[in-house]
Parts: sequence; C-alpha cells; structure tokens
Amino acid sequence: MEDAVSMGKMRSIARQTALQVIVLGALATPQAARAGGNEAARKHYDRATELADDGQPEAAIVEFQRFYDLTHQFAVLYDIGQVYLSLAKPVEAVDAYQRYLADGGKRVPAARRAEVEKEIERQNARIATVRIRGLPQGAVVRLDGKEIAKAPITAPVRVGMGTHTIAASAEGYEPAKIEIELVGEDRHVVELVLAKHLVETPSRRLVAPMVGTPPHVSPVSPPLRAAPMAAEPAPALPPAVPSAPMAAAAVADLPASVGVPAELAPPMVPPVSSQPPPAGVKVAAPSVASPLPVTKPGRGLRMAGLVCGATAIASVGAGVFFGFETRAHSNSAQSAPVYNSAYAARGRLYEDLQWTAFGVGAGLAVTGALLYAIGAASSSAPAVALVPLPAGAGVSAEGTF
Repeated sequence: MEDAVSMGKMRSIARQTALQVIVLGALATPQAARAGGNEAARKHYDRATELADDGQPEAAIVEFQRFYDLTHQFAVLYDIGQVYLSLAKPVEAVDAYQRYLADGGKRVPAARRAEVEKEIERQNARIATVRIRGLPQGAVVRLDGKEIAKAPITAPVRVGMGTHTIAASAEGYEPAKIEIELVGEDRHVVELVLAKHLVETPSRRLVAPMVGTPPHVSPVSPPLRAAPMAAEPAPALPPAVPSAPMAAAAVADLPASVGVPAELAPPMVPPVSSQPPPAGVKVAAPSVASPLPVTKPGRGLRMAGLVCGATAIASVGAGVFFGFETRAHSNSAQSAPVYNSAYAARGRLYEDLQWTAFGVGAGLAVTGALLYAIGAASSSAPAVALVPLPAGAGVSAEGTF
C-alpha cells in the first residue's frame, strides 16, 4: 500500500516538474513567436501558459493549438510536444516534435534540434504498432473510444504502451471490440471480424387439430353430404318353399271373415326336417348379422400425445447438440491466439438455439402428457355394441370397459 502511495506521489511530482519545464520553455520562446499574429493570438498563448502552470495540460494544448492556427509559429509546437510528454502520450508528443523540426528547419538551434531528436528516439521506444485486418469496406475503427480511421487500414496504427480497446462498427454488421495490452516497440496484428446481422423469420405456428375433425377436413369447411344413390332394382327372390300349415291357437280362434294383419301374424318358422329339400329347390342359409363396430374413444388424443412426446425428445436432443456447439465455439474463441469475433457471434447464436429447443421440448412434453391423459380418461367409458344372434333368437352385448 505504501509503495502504491509513493508511486502516485512520484508520478504527481514528475507531472508537476514537466509542467514547470513547459512554462519555462514558453517563457524562453522568442518574443516574436509570442507576439506574432494579433491580439487574439497573444491571448491564446498567455492563457495556455497559465493553464499549464495551473495543472490543466489538456486545456493548455487546445490554447497552444489555437495560437499556432492563427500565427503558424513553429516554436509553439515544441511546447505542445512538452505537454503531451507530461501526459504520457508518446505518439502525440513525437508528432508534435517532428512537426517542430520540419517547420523550423534551419531556424531551430543545433542544441535544441539535438535535444528534440534524442527525445523522439526515446519516445519511439515506448510506441507499439497494431495492424487491423478483417474489416469490411467503410467500417469505423475507434481506439479507446476515439475514431481514428475507416477500413481498409493499410498502414499500422501507432499506439502507446499499456492497455487499449480497439472497436469497429459498420452498417449491417454486429459491432466488435477487443482489449489488448502492448509494450514498447511491440508489433501486433488484430483480426476483427464483424458478423452480419441475422434476419429472423417468424416460426411456423403449430395448430392443434380439433377433436372429432377428420385430418383431411378443414375445421371451417362445410359439412359433407352423401350423394343420393340411384335406385336399384330389387333382387329376385328365390321361389317360396312350401311350409306346413300354421298351428297357432290365437289365429285358429279368429273368425274366418277377419283378416290377420301381417305385423300381428306370428313369424313363419320353417319346420326342421331331416329330409333333404326337393330337387331343384334352393334353401337360403340363415343370415347372421355382423356386429356393429366398437368405437375406441380417446385413441386419437393418445396418439397425438405420443407424437408430441416423441417430438419433445427430438427437441431436447437438438438443444443438447446446440449446447455442445456453444461450448465448442466458446472454447475456440478463448484458446485462439488472435481474437475472432465470429466465434463469439456463433456461440451466442447456438446458445439462443439451445434454450429455444429446450423450451419447445418442455412445452411439447407437457402438451403430450395432457393429451394422453385426456385420451386415457375418455377411453375408460364403456362402449357397448348389440349383436343379434341368428334367426332372432337372442341378443348379445359386446363392449370395452
């Protein structure tokens, strides 16, 4: 803790010393440089020296630059380089010093030139270069939140030592950024890949079939009507078989003049005889009525429940697959020597697909369980079918209970 405090005090003392050097350098600037231009230019210069003396180097740089824009006096570029030096910004300091030497030319004293060239060499040892690749045309690149260029960037970007954030953005792409740590004279390559925006399409809605509606009939379609069938001629009946006279007591007691209605007449039961029928006469075999079909209520619901359950299992399997893909892309992005934002974008996509598949699977599982339970409950109701026996001798009941 004491070491950190002492380091902070040393940095503060070093900054104050650098600012005092700036003020002394400004006072040592030739009078023609300070008085050149007009009254507004002199005010900017005097205000810059006051701000530097008060410990406000950023504001002092602005005032020095205003003075230079009005007068184009090269001497003030040396002061700007000194201020950047106190702010530990080697790139800006080297730029100001080089402009000072270029604009001053032979007017720069030999001793001052040697001093500046030595300082430029010392600051270059604290500058790293970064090459930025993989960006689409026109992408905006920002260094520590400040826009520096637009893609394509052919020349390397000079950056001071320390930790920096490089971000890029472009229309129609997802933004990407990376944080890098650089040392002096480092040569670094950054691969920034911007993923394109994904176009989301609405998923198809699953419409549950209505109970009691055939699968090939729309629920809103008009009811089906059976077409009238053409009348067919009645089949020819076989010749009647002569039967024995009826021996019903009730009929025998009726008067001869009173006719017996057909619906009140007793059934004509042919006598059972062991003798074969006469030659040429065919006796029709007694018909046995086929039993009515036994319906199975709830079967369709149970089948729908099973289908939903199978689909839920498939959806959960898909979610597990997308989960493995998410982990694989995340591991690839972390272990890659060069940051690749495409891995991160694909990892987020697979993660979204994973949870979507799990959600759909859970919903289908609950729906399938409900449908199967409802179908099983409706199947418990007894279904009875009446089956008449041959010759009307009795009635049999069949059913599912």
